[in-house]
Amino acid sequence: MASDIVVPDDAEFRAVSSRHVLVECTSDDVYLTDVSTNGTFRASGARLTKRERTKIAPGENIFLGAASGSPMIRVERV
Repeated sequence: MASDIVVPDDAEFRAVSSRHVLVECTSDDVYLTDVSTNGTFRASGARLTKRERTKIAPGENIFLGAASGSPMIRVERV
């Protein structure tokens, strides 16, 4: 399986796993499934449960690898 998003191999992205999070978009919602070793976190610091499909709200910031100061994705409805 190829990556849909490729991140640079530098210090800022060291906590991002080679296969970190699965993104599922339905007609109404976005779901993330953490498949990483380093964790995926909501902006509140709450860690997504590993291998559990989690609904993400529009406008929500998600951090990859650490609760803050790590690469972030933002879920937006278009």
